[in-house]
Amino acid sequence: MKIVTAFACVLVGCATHRPVVVDVRCPANATMVVHSTEGRCVSRDGKNDGPSWSASDRGVDVEHYDHGVRAGPFERYDAQGKLVARGFRPGVTDSMEPSTEIGEAPFDSPQTSGKLVWPERVRLFPLQGDAAFSASTLASPGGKTTSSFLGASFEIGFPARERMRYRNDAYRAYYVSYGVQGLVGSVARAECDDPTIAGSGGFCGSRWMAGAYIRVGYARSHDANERASIPSILGYGRLGFLAGQDRWSSVLSTSNALVWRLRAGAGYTALGSLFSLVRGATTTPSEAWRWLLVPLAFVLEHAEGYVELGGDGTSALGLGAGVDLGFGL
Repeated sequence: MKIVTAFACVLVGCATHRPVVVDVRCPANATMVVHSTEGRCVSRDGKNDGPSWSASDRGVDVEHYDHGVRAGPFERYDAQGKLVARGFRPGVTDSMEPSTEIGEAPFDSPQTSGKLVWPERVRLFPLQGDAAFSASTLASPGGKTTSSFLGASFEIGFPARERMRYRNDAYRAYYVSYGVQGLVGSVARAECDDPTIAGSGGFCGSRWMAGAYIRVGYARSHDANERASIPSILGYGRLGFLAGQDRWSSVLSTSNALVWRLRAGAGYTALGSLFSLVRGATTTPSEAWRWLLVPLAFVLEHAEGYVELGGDGTSALGLGAGVDLGFGL
């Protein structure tokens, strides 16, 4: 059910909702009182004096009061964080001057920095996946190539129930995820190559592998949908184990062998940035030039490099390296 919800979220644009960020600092003579999803500034005589706000799934309303009377600016934001109404009611006095004693805190919040961010925390997208072009080579301790691989890799992972917190200009969080990975493609093996025999060498067989991995990373996002926020950029380190089989047929040898890899690598995905680029291109005609960057952003949306320790069945234990380039979430 979570997977279906996640893909539905992508289709309807869960990652295109911007957070509401608005200044709700209280006047110097008032104290902020916050109750769950609403807050107000109360003066010494008990009257509302300064900004008052309320937030819900429908959006955010911000009103200003002058000693219990609505006065000064007001703002309305919809559920996507878009400003839908703004105005000014006459009657404001100097009691609206903000306090100069409010400074930055570890996290932005009305009580500490005078900045309302709604939602304050968002859920990291509950599904992570990659589909990529994969290339790798394994060499023996003596430096001789034992096998090379070209193909496609696929993976799916599930991060812990992390919630990203808003800080300065974006939501940020460290996370851990667990998942499974597989790959399939063509393989060139040392058993298939003899310089003295015409027609030997090259890609002579196929490979499939599967295994599990753990990924530790850092996510940063400008999105604000509580149910599933796709990070603008997600960087990570990964440790995984893969096992599978090579099958080959050549003028020298026809056989199969168990292959395995222990991999350590690092990479990134930036699907949220791709969405933001498309959103910017469709906002106004003057930003339509951004469409020229979309194909490049699509190609560079995901990349990972890794080193590996492994065995190719009939070949000696070896060291290798590879790269995955593709599309990730």
